[in-house]
Amino acid sequence: MDSDEEELPLLTLFGYDENNLAFDEDVCRSIENRRAQMSDVLIFDILLSLGGIKVPDSLYPPRDFSTLRRLLNAIETSTYDAMKKDGLIYFLLKWHTDGRDAKYQHSRGIPPQFVSLADAYWYLDSGENVAVSPIICRAQLLIHRRVLSARGILAF
Repeated sequence: MDSDEEELPLLTLFGYDENNLAFDEDVCRSIENRRAQMSDVLIFDILLSLGGIKVPDSLYPPRDFSTLRRLLNAIETSTYDAMKKDGLIYFLLKWHTDGRDAKYQHSRGIPPQFVSLADAYWYLDSGENVAVSPIICRAQLLIHRRVLSARGILAF
């Protein structure tokens, strides 16, 4: 096993080959352009900051495996609970557009309302604004439906 894998098993979710990193030059440029359109702050930047990660724009987008390793390490050591950390990893995996995000969601048991919210954030940050509207509306319905389906008496 490689020392990187021992250090950070999450890195293996993103592949082993620098050439297959989802954050190629075009993706990084589009993220940086989107950041400029959004007053130099993406939603993902805000989420990283709220988790105690300093200077998120120096880590995201990760242009190489070294930066990706630092970003994943920052997420793992952030002040967030496991569910929120999983949501951030899910968000990053969406950039691969090959289904690894869905596999990660199922393997980690991320609830659908967290996935819908992460999808909405990803669409907003990636500039796919048309796709975000139905997700935001659906996320509210998902939460509402889950609450309505909770029946029974809670006793302590």
